[in-house]
Amino acid sequence: MAKKKQSKVKKSRIQLQRGALSPNEDNKLLHSMDSIYILCCLEEPRLRHVEKDVLIPKMVREKAKELCSDKVEDFTKCCQQNGFFMVVKCREENAALKECLTGHYQDTTLYEECKEQYLKEREEFQKTGIPSKKRQQKVSSSM
Repeated sequence: MAKKKQSKVKKSRIQLQRGALSPNEDNKLLHSMDSIYILCCLEEPRLRHVEKDVLIPKMVREKAKELCSDKVEDFTKCCQQNGFFMVVKCREENAALKECLTGHYQDTTLYEECKEQYLKEREEFQKTGIPSKKRQQKVSSSM
């Protein structure tokens, strides 16, 4: 029931923005829209399935690679030096790398940091319409 009301509110807000509704046409609707909008903004931001299970974990993996960069380098050097025999000769480096990465993957504070960063980027995108990657490129090209 609440979702139906919210969708009606969103449609009415869009119609109001487009000029389809006049502001004086339905003051009750506008008042209820504002109160629901305020309640929605006060709640914790909702994450879609793809954000929760794909995008934020992707950010966690990238940060974990940065935090375990020394072990990544060691494993990479070992693989380059041993070629085909890396399967046998690089087991220690591989185990150390796996341990480091899984430790960071299971760290809830790192997940929460990435979640906050993602929510900031999403909010900025909703305001500007420009993805963070393009925003960063514009900043670096303007310097």
